[in-house]
Order: sequence, then structure tokens, then C-alpha cells
Amino acid sequence: MSPSEVPGVGDQWAEGRVGRPAQPGQRQPAAGDVITHVVLAPQGKPATAALLKQLEQKLSRGGGGRLVIVRDGYQLVLTLG
Repeated sequence: MSPSEVPGVGDQWAEGRVGRPAQPGQRQPAAGDVITHVVLAPQGKPATAALLKQLEQKLSRGGGGRLVIVRDGYQLVLTLG
């Protein structure tokens, strides 16, 4: 995600979901995580503010999706929803 997109992500991603420090084995986004891809269909796409908003809308309607993140040098896939 480009630096210019970060302000457009929204308070829920920036504060509520990614505002807590990562704990061992934590299966949710946390402070310091780097979101690299958003998976809304069979294949993931590089993370953008628009895709994060689509995921947020899908989750609000009871749907699901995945985030590919890098945490402490490890790539993780978080299933949401």
C-alpha cells in the first residue's frame, strides 16, 4: 500500500483492528503488522485502501476474507469473518 493510501484506510483498520500489539499466536491484525495482500476471491491482490474497504464492507455483511500480513519477519494468512 502506498503512503498516500494509508490515511484513506479508515479508523477501524488503523485503530480498532490494528491498534494492539501482537501477542504470540494472535490470529488478528495487530500494531506493527504489514498487510501485503487482501484475498476476497480465489486469488489475493496487493493491498490497497480500496480493497481494505471492500473487505470491511464484506465483513459488515457477514462475509469473510483473508489478509496476508508480515509479522516479525514471518508471512501469515489471517482468515476474517
